[in-house]
Amino acid sequence: MGLLLGSLLDSLVNVPIATLGRGGPVDAGASSNGRTVVAVHLGGALIPALVSMYLLFPHGLFGTGAIAVAAVAGISHALAPPLPGKGIAMPVLVPPLAAAVVALLLAPDAAPALAYAVGSLGSLLGADVANLHRIRELGAPAVSIGGAGTHDAVFLTGILAVLLA
Repeated sequence: MGLLLGSLLDSLVNVPIATLGRGGPVDAGASSNGRTVVAVHLGGALIPALVSMYLLFPHGLFGTGAIAVAAVAGISHALAPPLPGKGIAMPVLVPPLAAAVVALLLAPDAAPALAYAVGSLGSLLGADVANLHRIRELGAPAVSIGGAGTHDAVFLTGILAVLLA
């Protein structure tokens, strides 16, 4: 619960990692028209990814986890189109529900841990990371891996995983 709360409280922290210009990467500190700052969202990407890896270790779920993450990432990617001027739009309830179903089917004894890891990593990989090559199409001054709708899906995944426990 504390980690879920931390993820929610860190919902406004983005760590810039790159700046893209029309022709490719530029100095991460640069900012001007025609450039997009790429950031990693602390509460929607970094914390959930680290917690997910921590949950997969004690349960020995890397093989099962990889299959489940691929399934949820595929679903997330299919339902997360880049929308110019807005960002990546994703229905926030689909990844948590898909993660819960996959976790209950593949590892019922470890379903809460697997559901959190799969929902978090699947949402991040399928919606945000798989669409990184389309950032320039968005026309946005900044994009955040794990921000906006993805953060909401990751947070709801955490709530659903706690309810499974």
